Amino acid sequence: AKTTQLDILRSQVQEVTNIMKDNVDEISRRGEKLEELETRSGRLEDLSSSFSTTAAAIQKKMKRRNRKVICAIALVLTLVLIIVTVVLVVYYNG
Repeated sequence: AKTTQLDILRSQVQEVTNIMKDNVDEISRRGEKLEELETRSGRLEDLSSSFSTTAAAIQKKMKRRNRKVICAIALVLTLVLIIVTVVLVVYYNG
């Protein structure tokens, strides 16, 4: 009877040991996953910073381009108005 109780205790200790080993392995895997997530989040942070910088540069470039187009249109309209005015003045005074 003592051997049986000892065997039962050994079996229970072995079962607890196995459960603890599994728990340690699982914690280790979670730690690796957390490290991977931390690495990925760091990369995402770097990429988002780069994206923000690039987007701001493109926005400035597009604003400059729009200003140039508006200036060119204003210049053309001014020249057209001057030409029309000169033609009208010459026509009515001439």
